[in-house]
Amino acid sequence: MQDLPAFEQLARAEAGLDHVWCSNYAEIFSAACNEVGIAARKIDMQYLWSSEAKTGLEIAEAHRTTEIFDRGLDRWVWMDLTFDILGAELCGEMVNLAEMVEALHDKRRIQHLTFVEYDPVRGIESEVPAQRSRHLKDLLRFFRTDQRYQYTRRVRS
Repeated sequence: MQDLPAFEQLARAEAGLDHVWCSNYAEIFSAACNEVGIAARKIDMQYLWSSEAKTGLEIAEAHRTTEIFDRGLDRWVWMDLTFDILGAELCGEMVNLAEMVEALHDKRRIQHLTFVEYDPVRGIESEVPAQRSRHLKDLLRFFRTDQRYQYTRRVRS
């Protein structure tokens, strides 16, 4: 599916022809953004841990998310279409993934963290305090402070 143009991948997913995971959403979204001139990058996240015998590393849960470069703000902005989150704000300013993860795990800062969530059923977006987000449990599970992050930007040819 990833060999197809981004909008064709999306159409196939929406038609139920292909199953879509977080990696597909990130691939489709970043490719679509880059195709229309918006710089976007995928971020692969993996939680690594050592076995007690210290014989090596094993990979636990993983997730893929995205950031776009907002030229008006002159910064990368985190978005996660898997969770229908169009961005995160900290004290009213859009943040990147690292800033969001930091605030998510800081008891004082999480009070000022807000998600811009999209409701696909109602077709509306709203600002939701992080602590009241319907995705908080999943976000805390995937966006951990001991994650390893790998950024990949797809360059248009």
